Amino acid sequence: MAIYVSTGAFRSRDLGEIVELALTNRITHLELSSGAAHEPRLDACIERLLANGVSLAVHNYFPAPAEPFVLNLGALDPSVRERSKRHVRECIDLCARLHLPYYSLHAAYGLPVRAQDLGNPQAQVALAERDGLPARDEVYGVFVDAVREMAAYGSARDVDLLIENNALSVPYMEARKADPFLLTTAEESERFIADAASPHVGLLVDVAHARVSSAALGRDAEDFLRRTLPLARCVHLSDNDGREDQNLPFREDSWFWPLLKPHADRLDFVIEVYNLAPETIRQQLELARTLLYS
Repeated sequence: MAIYVSTGAFRSRDLGEIVELALTNRITHLELSSGAAHEPRLDACIERLLANGVSLAVHNYFPAPAEPFVLNLGALDPSVRERSKRHVRECIDLCARLHLPYYSLHAAYGLPVRAQDLGNPQAQVALAERDGLPARDEVYGVFVDAVREMAAYGSARDVDLLIENNALSVPYMEARKADPFLLTTAEESERFIADAASPHVGLLVDVAHARVSSAALGRDAEDFLRRTLPLARCVHLSDNDGREDQNLPFREDSWFWPLLKPHADRLDFVIEVYNLAPETIRQQLELARTLLYS
């Protein structure tokens, strides 16, 4: 399979600039994802990539909306949920047009976060303290129903859905003692795939999310990978301090390589390390190729 570079890896939020950086640095596989701002010239950017033989994947908030919002298929607020479904349908349509096999997105949040709260444990704690948390089972049920609906939409267009495990930070758990984010454990991830009950639904496993969530919950991150990788089709690669999701560069001695290598021939991988110089992106690509395939 292939190793992609996330658009978030580049030191630009302008999609046109990212396209030129990718082409200049001979990036052959690009995940269109976080980090890129709303782009009115979207079709021209995509056509330029395709004309130069770049393989694409589409993830989460791409195409970036003109007005930021939180993508949450488990939202109990019907307006948030319907806005999320509309975005997912648009992404599925884009994938179908580009003949891509899947679209990937994050699992649901029980916490009604705003766009500015994402990746901010302190803001999330304050929100939970102010508003409280809904029943986890209710959020889970709404999420599964929405995924089934979106999977049916996708399967009619030959596009599958991959759902990414969330990151529960240690600082959040220390402050609140309750996990509002879905798919932070292997058990819930396995249950979700069983309940989705569709060959068109799989997992995207983020190893960095697995590390911090497992630390926050007192779980074993290696066990998480052993149990979820057989259900996955794609893996996001980055590292962190074990407390918060930081999208730091991975290393030769990063903890996850021995667990990934047995699955390397059937999985896609994405370098989701943020804000890198082009030379560092190339170094991360070479390191991943060496450790996964040699």
